[in-house]
Amino acid sequence: GGGFIGLEVMENLAGLGIKVTLIEGADQILAPVDYDMSQILNNEIRNNNVDLVLNEMVAGFEENDGILVKTNKNAYQADMAAECGLELGVKNSVVVNEHMLTSDENIYAGGDAVCIYNAVSQQNELVSLAGPANKQGRIIADNICGKATKYHGAVPTSIIKLFSYTAASTGLNEKKAKALGINYDTVITTPNTNASYYPGYSQLIVKVIYEKETKRILGGQVIGKKHVDKPIDTLATIIYKNG
Repeated sequence: GGGFIGLEVMENLAGLGIKVTLIEGADQILAPVDYDMSQILNNEIRNNNVDLVLNEMVAGFEENDGILVKTNKNAYQADMAAECGLELGVKNSVVVNEHMLTSDENIYAGGDAVCIYNAVSQQNELVSLAGPANKQGRIIADNICGKATKYHGAVPTSIIKLFSYTAASTGLNEKKAKALGINYDTVITTPNTNASYYPGYSQLIVKVIYEKETKRILGGQVIGKKHVDKPIDTLATIIYKNG
């Protein structure tokens, strides 16, 4: 894509001498800039040996000695991950250690590209969330600057607004607990956001998943019209501390 992130990635890869193709679905890059002004940028991209493809939408991907990127008009071979030789893990994500260092001592990785330690399942997993990615980025910066900071894993936590409701989850859900073979049970409660005698209260629906033998909390889900973030943050903290 020809948005901010796509252009920044393109520039950095091209600067490393990597052959890059930039594919954009619209008839121009950088939507905030008018079409006529974008032509100046098109020339700059092409003058730096990048193949700029406009008016093509990415339609899918196939494994083919790397990845074959299919658009609505053509197909493009992408093989950087295969050529880079990094150790790959879950769903071909990049394996990193506790310092976010890959199998190449000169390459760090973070965010959606890597598999990280899930502090609840105690397994390496893909956790494609902004919070963990942000923390990983800071840890990578620390290590590059000589401060040996460690990433201790994540309790995957997410939240979304859906019209008048907000839904949030943290830790393991029932499907994940079953897949891990954990003997678990659940409890659902319907507390108010504040005391019912005080104006403006709203009802929450809270589901907690816990290990039967130890009563250790494994996960939680909260749905309500307000203040959903507070109980989900509390549950995430308890889960991280093995409460």
